[in-house]
Amino acid sequence: MSPRHYFPRSPPPTMSTKIGYGIVTCDREDFFRQGDKDRITDHVDHFVVVNDGREEYAASSYGRAPVVITHHGTPYQGVGASKNEALQRLLNDGCDYLFLQEDDVIVDPVVLEEYIKAFEVSGIHHFNFPLHGVANKTPAGVPIVKAIVPYMHSGQPLNLTFSTWCVGAFSFYTRHALETVGLMDEQFYNAVEHCEHTYRICRAGLHPPYHWFADVQGSERYIEEIEFSNESSVIRRDAEAFDKVVLDGMKAFKAKYGFETSAIPSVPQTSFLPVLRRIAEGIHLPSDDIPEESAPFLPSTPAAKPMLEEALGAAVRLTEGMSSDTPQGRKDMAALREASEYFGTIL
Repeated sequence: MSPRHYFPRSPPPTMSTKIGYGIVTCDREDFFRQGDKDRITDHVDHFVVVNDGREEYAASSYGRAPVVITHHGTPYQGVGASKNEALQRLLNDGCDYLFLQEDDVIVDPVVLEEYIKAFEVSGIHHFNFPLHGVANKTPAGVPIVKAIVPYMHSGQPLNLTFSTWCVGAFSFYTRHALETVGLMDEQFYNAVEHCEHTYRICRAGLHPPYHWFADVQGSERYIEEIEFSNESSVIRRDAEAFDKVVLDGMKAFKAKYGFETSAIPSVPQTSFLPVLRRIAEGIHLPSDDIPEESAPFLPSTPAAKPMLEEALGAAVRLTEGMSSDTPQGRKDMAALREASEYFGTIL
């Protein structure tokens, strides 16, 4: 028996649309050089690279891509601001579909069409590749998904996957999504920026509820993660400084919304599927997923629960003002670091 395709939806009429592609990079030319940038240029209408680093890359690294150098001898402007620089330039160029990539993944541009098809059949305006770092996969690298939902595009199956953790190394946006919710909040300097931005898109009804992060099934065949280490990351190589950046991001989110992202409830599948149908029908109702006074979302893996519970308690104490320079504060920061390494993000 063929699988039931839950949300049949005819693609919209073919229109003259522009595709934009942006890459943000910072002092990692060895990472950035991997992958053929000119292949991307051949698949999109507008392409921009934002280099927020202090190191000058060789001109050959960029291929034919236009480049924006942001540092000019000043401190880094940060990931959020760099992503905004790329997105704003692509919007100014009139792009309707926008792709945004960090420098530690290699993307085969044939996958771009699959994301556009996914939007056309699902009505979902934002996708995030979920398999970056240790998030959403087993230690052996096998993807962990909460749901696989079948759609049809031009008579061919196109499946979407939905994962637990929000990852921002490769993302797709429609122009409508960005014009509806705005760009990234630059107070999130080098952490949490993509989580907060995706949360706004979820709240606008343009993406399923938080903790049900959408992607195209099989995207890992086209998007390759460059092997990650803390030493290779400009942001993470100073563990103490990175801890402070993450903590500042957590505090900023709580100051903005009154709760941590870990407190956002994960709706059950019985509620998730009707939301997908509503989105597919073009009904984008604002979400009401503000957390109630109840237990925060926890993963279903029993062994992971104690670790995350301890990290959540640590996050509450630190965001409420406990100094990270006290014995308890240092213990809490260690708990957050352990959870972050295990889950990819506790946010």
